[in-house]
Amino acid sequence: MIEVLREFADQEYLRFNSRLVHSAYPMMGIRIPDIRKLAVKMTKAEQEDFLSNPPVWYEEVLLFGLVLSRSEQVLDGFGKYLPYIDNWATCDTVVLSFKKIQKHRNEFLARFASLAEGTEFERRALVVALLGFFLTEEHVDEAIDLALKADDGRYYVSMATAWLLATALIKFPSRVTAALESGRVREETFKRTVRKAIESYRVTPDMKLRLRQMQALSRKK
Repeated sequence: MIEVLREFADQEYLRFNSRLVHSAYPMMGIRIPDIRKLAVKMTKAEQEDFLSNPPVWYEEVLLFGLVLSRSEQVLDGFGKYLPYIDNWATCDTVVLSFKKIQKHRNEFLARFASLAEGTEFERRALVVALLGFFLTEEHVDEAIDLALKADDGRYYVSMATAWLLATALIKFPSRVTAALESGRVREETFKRTVRKAIESYRVTPDMKLRLRQMQALSRKK
């Protein structure tokens, strides 16, 4: 599979991506759409053979996760992928591809809520999954609570939590503002949430004004 991947390598993209993503896995310089196409084209036998060995390259990690995300055993696949996440890109790109989690929300929470006490990227993976698949009427409160529990202040966890809160604000403004006013949101995450919301065209001007007022009040405390 490495030989197949190398056919898509682009040195200019490698230089660009290596500035954005920092991983312990060496990079070839392959664009994500090409890796997605390869994941779709692989036969079942090719998938099984590929998944039988741990990934060595950054692009192999992405392909590994994208193949697992297509499995019917989605929760097993998610768990198998977690140890290979060491940066925001292999986290977000792949975790948001595990769309079948939506069919197993309660089972996912029972199995993976403990990631809220895990490593930096285990926590981010959990928050990104909550962002992608749990911002529903039934689960949004639990998603917010679990994201805030996971947020230990480390940069990539805080950024993901702010992303979740700013996204939830669009459909569930009262739930998010209640969380922001509760004192449970870390200061940096609060600031990042407000910044993301203000930058969003999907958040109303009135809400943006309210967020600015909330931020001003928090500075006085």
